Amino acid sequence: MKLAGIYVYASNFEGLGITAVGAMSAGLPVVASEVPELKEVVKAAGRLVLPSNEEVLPRAISQILRSSQIRQRMPAASQKRAGHFTIDGTVDALINLYESFMHART
Repeated sequence: MKLAGIYVYASNFEGLGITAVGAMSAGLPVVASEVPELKEVVKAAGRLVLPSNEEVLPRAISQILRSSQIRQRMPAASQKRAGHFTIDGTVDALINLYESFMHART
């Protein structure tokens, strides 16, 4: 991924989006299909496009490649968003979830 300038994930279905997390962790600008799983992973750190509209994907890629301002802004946003998917972050989220269940039972 070090040689890539952008990461594009065009899909009609995705189970987790772990490769998008890897791309964001590497600081790549991400263009992904706006399917629930990728939408949750990418959020505002990248560009989400409707998979049913074949015109928006190349337009989104072109906008990123042509705009130095976007290319300079997106790596930090990508890395920040990817930070939500670390092992420590996942463990903390699970602990908080379990604790909320325990408090709800009392």
